[in-house]
Amino acid sequence: MQFLYKVLFPVYDEEIFKNNNFHAMKRIAINYNELFLRYKNNYNLNLLEMSYKINSNDKELLEYKFKIESRYFGYTIHEIPSGVLYGMNGATIEETKKNLLALEEFELIAKKIGQNQDELISECRYYYRTWIDYLENKPHNMYYAEYLTAIEELSFDGSS
Repeated sequence: MQFLYKVLFPVYDEEIFKNNNFHAMKRIAINYNELFLRYKNNYNLNLLEMSYKINSNDKELLEYKFKIESRYFGYTIHEIPSGVLYGMNGATIEETKKNLLALEEFELIAKKIGQNQDELISECRYYYRTWIDYLENKPHNMYYAEYLTAIEELSFDGSS
């Protein structure tokens, strides 16, 4: 650990922040992200996104980003029918809209690397949209699970 903090990370720090070195950024993002953030004492850094902005066609980076984001999107809907998550809490309308935009990019990445995530993408899109509608038009004393049942019944009956 001392080697990382005293030798390796200072070199990577310079390469990333002074020289804007894509390969250094990618290597840290993929292999040492949490440790490097601790070293920088800055947990708001997102080296994965910084790397992606420099080279959005790097295959290794795309595969890693895909892996991280597929876990993330699965996590956001794992509490269904209770609700959609953003972090540890229920997502706000703005956070859900942000996730919808990120989902579009995720879909492009999946296609770029030949991964079929149609089911996850479709589920997320459905739950994000219904979650936004639920929050905007929250029927009095109705839980999201009840709301989902009600709109599914409307769709099934052909009323919608």
